[in-house]
Amino acid sequence: MNTISLLVGAQRMWLTSPVTPTLAVDVAVLGCKFAVRLREEKGIDACLAGLTTVNASPKIRLPFEWAKAIVTKDRTRAAQVVVTAKSLGFPETAIEGMRAEGLAVGA
Repeated sequence: MNTISLLVGAQRMWLTSPVTPTLAVDVAVLGCKFAVRLREEKGIDACLAGLTTVNASPKIRLPFEWAKAIVTKDRTRAAQVVVTAKSLGFPETAIEGMRAEGLAVGA
């Protein structure tokens, strides 16, 4: 499972949640998607700051935290994000995919 498919799965989770994200969160997420797609570290940092500014939930932020760890090849941060994903109730299949990809970071 690659990073993009993990992001899509996580985004489906928040899109189907009972709480509808605000327009500001939607705009920030769109910026994040572009930054991740382009693998731009500065863009991902900016989008994470934007998500913090609009008080996005941890479930919305997490896929982009994960993407940053992968883009920057930060195995330690990737491992931390996996633990957070588990505590937030992400599906076990997503967590296993994250673990597998996180181990490959920097390899």
